[in-house]
Amino acid sequence: MRPDAHGTRLTTTREGLSGFAAFLLGLDCPFRVDSPPELRAEFARLAERCAAHAGPAAASPAYTGA
Repeated sequence: MRPDAHGTRLTTTREGLSGFAAFLLGLDCPFRVDSPPELRAEFARLAERCAAHAGPAAASPAYTGA
C-alpha cells in the first residue's frame, strides 16, 4: 500500500481473483480497479451472479426477507 494522488494504492499479486474481488467488496469503501482486466471481468461476473440471485422479490419494496 502506498499513498496516491487519489487515495491509497494497493499493489498485490493474487491467483484467486474471485475471492479477492469478494474481499474488496467486503471492505465497504470506494475503490477503482486499474488492472488486471481479469479482475474487472470477475466483478462483472459477480454482478451477474448477484442479479440472478436477487430475483424479482428482492427488488420489491414489500419484500421482508421472510
